[in-house]
Amino acid sequence: MLKAINDKGEEMVAYNKSPVQLEIIRQQPLYCPECQCEVILKAGAVTIPHFAHVTHSNCSSQKGEGEAHLKGKLDLYHWLRKQGIQAKLEHSLPSIQQRIDILIKLNRKYAAIEYQCSPISHEELMKRTLGIASKNIFPIWIFGDRYYPSKHAMIKWNTTLRTSVMYLPKIKQTKLFFYDSMKARFSIASDIYTHKSKAIAQLHHDALNRLKWKDLFQHRPLPQSILFKKWYIEKKYFRSSSRRFVSKYDEAYLKELYYLHLHPQSLPSCVHLPVKNAHRYLTPHYIWQTQVMLYIHQTPIYSKITWHEIRRISQKYFYHHIDSIYPGEFLHPAYDYLKLLVKIGYLEQLGYSTFKKVKEVYFPNTLDEALKEDQLLLEKLLKF
Repeated sequence: MLKAINDKGEEMVAYNKSPVQLEIIRQQPLYCPECQCEVILKAGAVTIPHFAHVTHSNCSSQKGEGEAHLKGKLDLYHWLRKQGIQAKLEHSLPSIQQRIDILIKLNRKYAAIEYQCSPISHEELMKRTLGIASKNIFPIWIFGDRYYPSKHAMIKWNTTLRTSVMYLPKIKQTKLFFYDSMKARFSIASDIYTHKSKAIAQLHHDALNRLKWKDLFQHRPLPQSILFKKWYIEKKYFRSSSRRFVSKYDEAYLKELYYLHLHPQSLPSCVHLPVKNAHRYLTPHYIWQTQVMLYIHQTPIYSKITWHEIRRISQKYFYHHIDSIYPGEFLHPAYDYLKLLVKIGYLEQLGYSTFKKVKEVYFPNTLDEALKEDQLLLEKLLKF
């Protein structure tokens, strides 16, 4: 931690002190602002001066912080202050036994910047977020470089990131934030689409000192050409992979297809399309999209299809969900899928919850034909 208190209750910081000043601090009794346990000053030629507990403690500050985390907190703190934003480093919340990395005040409202470098469980993430929110402070999580081993618009997905996707209603867009303190590089992931262990997003990278706070919340759409190029690769793998190792979801799915005399390579191209907010659910979306497609296939041409009926037949596939640290209204993935089917000509929308089937569903006969149909469909979606 970057702050301690002395025996007079005075706040002590060490990261910006000279060697002489550090020695004066070292000679004083020092205590943790949260648990009041004794701490010591740690300062070296390379290490950022900071404080650490002397003995084992249940304090939330007891866990050691790496150099990347200490530097990241300081970088973000100074970055905010330079923009004239009121910011306080390591703000304690004694009533819930938590410490906020950086507390900021904007337009009479408070927000907490939580910089997370080390692994964190879903339970701990939810606990910390709900604790902060209970104090009417809006939590904003920024993740370190270990969470971001990505290339070319792809993010390696995990439960922590799935849970932390922020939805901004004003711009109708999802966001995730990353900061590599060793490179002083900030990354913004926007307009996020997910598939199993991967996420495709519009990625904006910049040096921290070139960014402004408002830049984090700008509308940054993922170019459809990038999305569909990446998605065609996913569809090709979906149709042609041998699946030596399958999840419990895929095992049940493939068995059901077998009973219907179907195979992934013989499914219509309107199955396995990218939809918004799929990150909130564990069941792969090609599974429930197949069920929706089969229902539409069995529906007579020009017949009405209601959103209520689609919810009913697909509901069981949405039971297994991931709790978000940002609860609120969002577009249901199955409804977004119906909107896509309108775009590609299978449905006509009559009202918010009423649709009409206007085109029969086509099943390809060969893998080559299926892949060609996939490409044509994705190219059609590019026009919207």
